[in-house]
Amino acid sequence: MKLVCIGDTHNKHREINIPNGDVLIHIGDFTEAGTKHETLDFLEWFSEQPHKHKIFIAGNHDFFMEKSGLPEPQNLPSNIFYLEDVGIEIEGVKFWGSPVTPGDDTWAFHRERGKQIRHTGIRFREILRY
Repeated sequence: MKLVCIGDTHNKHREINIPNGDVLIHIGDFTEAGTKHETLDFLEWFSEQPHKHKIFIAGNHDFFMEKSGLPEPQNLPSNIFYLEDVGIEIEGVKFWGSPVTPGDDTWAFHRERGKQIRHTGIRFREILRY
């Protein structure tokens, strides 16, 4: 299985030459200002990519995803997966994603270091056991 991983594209996703592969993974910050318009543009582009499976995770710039969640998930193709503190298995390979980052309240998906951020790590360890 060939994985292609990109991230921090900040609305420049259409300018990138994406290599061929089986799974395309975007690890966050697909928007700059985190607007609905930017998010929908990214999702349109992402769904057009030829990779058999596509996985994306929101980043600290992707405010719309934090405030509103996935827009109309029923309209996403079945081969696109959004990971927010959850895991999936594709062809025997386990993937887990979380948008959570430590920092201040000026970013999306912020959690304070300590108990809040450890909760995300506990969920990750539970996924690894399944």
